[in-house]
Amino acid sequence: MAELSAIAFRPGSSRLHRLDPRFKIVILALTGAATASAAPVGLAILSALMLAGLRAARLPPRRLLADLRPLLIMLAAVAALRAFTIPGPPLWPPLPASRPGLVQGAIFAWRVLVVVFGGILLSATTRTWALRAAVAWLLTPVPGVPARRVATMVGLVVRFIPEVLHQAALVREAQQARGIAACRNPLRRLYLWIAVLMRRTLLKSDHLALAMISRGYSENRADQPLAAGPGDAAVLALAAAASLAAVLC
Repeated sequence: MAELSAIAFRPGSSRLHRLDPRFKIVILALTGAATASAAPVGLAILSALMLAGLRAARLPPRRLLADLRPLLIMLAAVAALRAFTIPGPPLWPPLPASRPGLVQGAIFAWRVLVVVFGGILLSATTRTWALRAAVAWLLTPVPGVPARRVATMVGLVVRFIPEVLHQAALVREAQQARGIAACRNPLRRLYLWIAVLMRRTLLKSDHLALAMISRGYSENRADQPLAAGPGDAAVLALAAAASLAAVLC
């Protein structure tokens, strides 16, 4: 039986769990913007911030790496592709891979991982209703934006990411139990896995839509109140200082 994804919300009493979700979204935006222009030293600062957050949230590292395995493989492939497509001094003369290309690819993968870990911290420590209320509160002053509708969409996306990962693990285990390894064509194995996963995901989304309709979902319902304290402002100031230092370094 597949375990629950480490990316899904995990109840806890850590400082990150108690942090106001509006502050979490702002912190994620700040660190994401800093990651886009940070040098390796700045990325190291942001990585240390993310690792501290993962430790504070007590997320299981092994399960987290298992959930991110497809992403890690894809990032490794992108880094290798850049090493072979960007000109420069070769790493090893028999291979046309360049050192500058490999460095640029590794930095790109590093940036993506920092942003991904920030998103994981947000989803793993924030309940869906709190995230929806925070997004609606932040978007309400923006003219022309249906804040509650967008907030509902964001909440559903965050809720479905761990569900899709969970379903992917279930499909993989079920196919392995039925001897999928006997199929020697990797493209056919991938096609069968994707087809079953898409079907299960679409069925889940249909069930969710029917459940929302049957319960009389409305965009005008009142959200639970959000409250921020002095500690939240201190965490935001720390994250802003780390983001500024990452950009300047």
